[in-house]
Amino acid sequence: MAVTATAALTGGDEEAGRLELLLALPVARRQVFLVRFLCVAFGLALTSVLVWLSVYGSVISYDMDVSTGGVAAVTLTVALLAVLHAGIAYAIVGFGLGRGPALGVAAGVLVVGYLLHGIAPMSDALEPLANLSPWEWALGSDPLVNGVPWGGVALLVAVSAVVVAAGTYAVDRRRHQERLTRRSAPTRSGPASPPGGAGPALSRIPAHSRIHSLSRIPGPSRNIRSAGYRLTVAFLKASELSETRTDHDSTPDAGSSPAPGPDGFSAGEASFISEMGSLMERWGLPQATGRLFGYLLLRNKPVDLDTMTRELGRAKSGLSVAARQLEAWTLARRSTRPGSRRIDYETVGDLQHLLLVNNAHMRKFTETLSSGIPVAHGEARDRLASLADLFSGFVEQTEALVADWEARRTTS
Repeated sequence: MAVTATAALTGGDEEAGRLELLLALPVARRQVFLVRFLCVAFGLALTSVLVWLSVYGSVISYDMDVSTGGVAAVTLTVALLAVLHAGIAYAIVGFGLGRGPALGVAAGVLVVGYLLHGIAPMSDALEPLANLSPWEWALGSDPLVNGVPWGGVALLVAVSAVVVAAGTYAVDRRRHQERLTRRSAPTRSGPASPPGGAGPALSRIPAHSRIHSLSRIPGPSRNIRSAGYRLTVAFLKASELSETRTDHDSTPDAGSSPAPGPDGFSAGEASFISEMGSLMERWGLPQATGRLFGYLLLRNKPVDLDTMTRELGRAKSGLSVAARQLEAWTLARRSTRPGSRRIDYETVGDLQHLLLVNNAHMRKFTETLSSGIPVAHGEARDRLASLADLFSGFVEQTEALVADWEARRTTS
């Protein structure tokens, strides 16, 4: 039970993509895994108490010649034995081997340990090997008669702590390596861009002193002001990459095409998708959601989940969760084809819509700041008023920028 529950709650949910919604919250992956393991351990503790109460009741009812302390000792050691094997499954999942290997390795350790405990003492040559078995640590000194084997309990607790710590470290290390891989993705060579990575389309956005003055605000407010701007930059980069892809699709000259990158994308497209995943991860969304958003921005037509799975190499269930998150953020919409039950997704590829969605969040933030002004005093009141005025100006200037952009698009 312990091994199966641990493998299912960690590796099983990770493989199926069911952890993505939980990881959308500002919580570390290692914390999610560790809490789930502790839930299994708590379930084992509760089960052990119920078993002990049941056996204790039977001993009292039928006047058995069995020590209740011995029953408690056996219950304790068996529970710790279960925790150890659950920890082994947890460590295997932590190293990224998945639910199947976790079940196989933990079950293998359990069976080999049991055989060593039962068979090794029958042979003088094999008897020393029995001391390597967790079953021997738990039950070798006959706790039903002799009470709690404190040496064995200490070994079980120590080894369990080591394997759980190793699994938690592996989860953290795996996450760190994924981030390094994304950052080291090659970028496609091309014309030099202005500072900040802005391309020709981005250079057409008019600057305003109120917007740029936001960069002087320290702390969390600085992160908030960058959200709309970064999303705008990402959208414009996607537009330029899409135009490039269209040009290459319509031009038969293979020599002018960029070198293909991983997963069938060009190096520039792969880099853009990876950057979008990193960006949206900093906003509290899973990296998979950001990568899917970047992928959809580069597509000229709606795409179904089967195509996403094939081209992105991700689990279909995880992509389905990511697509629904984009839909909830109004960054994507779904559609169906006549005569088909398949659902297609496409980005709401309108810069005006993206900016106005960001403005709605920014306006709510401004209203919240303004609601704190009447209850604040002194410098705190002045600071809230200044911030509310600044973000109000940001919203106004963004709306003016959208209007100007619409006018230029209409005339062109």
